[in-house]
Amino acid sequence: MQLYKTTEHFKEVQKMLDEGVPIEQLSDALEEINDDFEAKAENILYSIKNILGDVDKVKAEETRLAGRRQSMLKQVESLKLYLIENMQAQSKPKIDNGIIKASLVKPKPILVLSNESIVPDNFKKITVSSAIDKKMLLQHLKDLPEGEVLEGASIGQSKQSLMIK
Repeated sequence: MQLYKTTEHFKEVQKMLDEGVPIEQLSDALEEINDDFEAKAENILYSIKNILGDVDKVKAEETRLAGRRQSMLKQVESLKLYLIENMQAQSKPKIDNGIIKASLVKPKPILVLSNESIVPDNFKKITVSSAIDKKMLLQHLKDLPEGEVLEGASIGQSKQSLMIK
């Protein structure tokens, strides 16, 4: 029996109890429903644990692959620098073998700031940002005397969750 069907049967039994059917007549059905529910719930919990274990394995693999990717990118940069140095030393601005090409690109101008504080103000952008300190605001709302409100904010409830040990 599926978990939702067990729940439906339990609701039917509850309805029969509400209608006045003696509990003695329903005790076997209640016991069976409870056993089915417990077994299904346990199986679901085992499934959750297995999936969470797989999630941990996937995270570890992601970390390993990210490290591998970074290593490969560093290797590419190192090889590029090596090739640039040798092309410059050989005075060869281009390499072309008919399949793959490479050429040295003229350096582009970049900005080098040695002391930002002495750069004239007309070259500076002034930005202002604000953020609500949600932890502090929640604590303030909790500390308010009963009946007192703060406009624009209130205390709500999170979704119900499940703790698995």
